Amino acid sequence: MPTPPNLGTPEQQAELQRYMRELRSFDWSFDFSDDWNHVKRTQTRLCELRQAQRRVDPTGEIWLQFMPKDCRHTPTVQEKANG
Repeated sequence: MPTPPNLGTPEQQAELQRYMRELRSFDWSFDFSDDWNHVKRTQTRLCELRQAQRRVDPTGEIWLQFMPKDCRHTPTVQEKANG
């Protein structure tokens, strides 16, 4: 289990705990679902998680601890060139 960093205020700690709880329960394989509504809902949730990630986990270190390796995006040559 990843250890959350100390962000300081109780509000920041609560947001970090929510973020980690959401990552833990996230359906990382949603793209394989036959239910289009589930895919759309999960895409929305993914966007919300990314916004939280920018606030509480800017390096993405916690994100990567929860995201399964087989769900990670492999950058294309173009993406690597663009930095």
